[in-house]
Amino acid sequence: MTKVVYVAASSQGDMLNGLGRALGRCFSDAGYEFVELDLASGEMALAVLKEKIIGQNVEVAFSFMGIGADLALNGQNGQQHRVWEECGIPFVSLYGDSPAHFFDRHVVRSSNFATLYGFPEHAALRRRLPLVNGVIGTIGSVMVDPMRREDVDIERKRSGQLLFLKNTHNPQVLWDSWENVLPPRMLKAIREIATYLTENMSNPATNQIDDIVVEYFANHNFDVQSLIKLRLFFISNLDHYLRYVKAAFLANILAEFPVRIQGTGWGHVDLSNKRCTYVDSCNYQESTGLIQSSLAMIDMSPNTGLAAHDRVCRSFGAYTLCLTNRQPFFNDLPRADEFMFDFEPDAIRHCVAETIAHPDRTIEAGIEVSTCFQKKYAPDIFVSTVLELAAAIRLDRVKAQPEGLPAGFVWPPASLQ
Repeated sequence: MTKVVYVAASSQGDMLNGLGRALGRCFSDAGYEFVELDLASGEMALAVLKEKIIGQNVEVAFSFMGIGADLALNGQNGQQHRVWEECGIPFVSLYGDSPAHFFDRHVVRSSNFATLYGFPEHAALRRRLPLVNGVIGTIGSVMVDPMRREDVDIERKRSGQLLFLKNTHNPQVLWDSWENVLPPRMLKAIREIATYLTENMSNPATNQIDDIVVEYFANHNFDVQSLIKLRLFFISNLDHYLRYVKAAFLANILAEFPVRIQGTGWGHVDLSNKRCTYVDSCNYQESTGLIQSSLAMIDMSPNTGLAAHDRVCRSFGAYTLCLTNRQPFFNDLPRADEFMFDFEPDAIRHCVAETIAHPDRTIEAGIEVSTCFQKKYAPDIFVSTVLELAAAIRLDRVKAQPEGLPAGFVWPPASLQ
């Protein structure tokens, strides 16, 4: 049986492996043998490599954040052998975050590797940056572990809470840290841009912070297009800062309602003596059950608007309505105005209050929206995307002219070997 390999990655709450295994089940359902390679397992990882991957019929390998892309083994001559390239296995890295964060993990080393982003905004930014020697693309929204409609527990949902799953940090700590590392003029610049971003949280222009950074310096008569490291510093810091500010803004309003806020890093927001319930916990498996039993989910995009966040996909996969900030991506879904809100206090309050006050309508909307979403973004679309990409990589990596080409057709070019 043809294999698909997932290279496991450690993450808070085992989130990445939870998603990776869910995507692996998509390949299993399509008839592939799913192999998990956990590099942290030491000798066991070596055994999996030798028994199930090297020399085997592997269609493609994938991981998050480029984990394992540079995997190499020592040969008898002492030289290192890069596993994926030497075995001719296309390697696909999946990203749910901006290439400004941990840029080294976004470097595409050769045409044997591909980088797929969950959000078009992130893919667009990556194309502007250097060190691209392979495919850059988007993976689109992926429906992971969708439930069957008949398995939805309506009564349990009717008595369930609104659920806000989110890990965060204190934006003030980040704001203060800039003073320790930046000279005065750059400190002034980053704080002025940060202030602009927080004053325009609902403006779609803030979904591409690089544009705002470049424009800021252009207005001061500097073209910083070639200053890649400066841009990455500003984008990464400002992207994090804006997300932290949005999360605190949203949580302070949600605290007025009987909402379950669950995640880590909330010490800077006073959630005591409020109507909300706060749980300091982050676990993928636990969150799956919570999503299935909640009345509705609440989410906020990671400064994006052209694709669905993974929590939205998980929510709609469980036939659970997901309230989220207004994004063009959702405009063609039914009842979009019922589950989207602007980053305005009254807009958020109205959306949450209506959701709680009308549980039957909320459940009905969740089922209707989820049914449409699951048809549009079925798991087999993800599988087809990755397999088509792997086939393209294999064709590009051909070293010798295959038999059957017409006379006079010389391919691949010797100059490109």
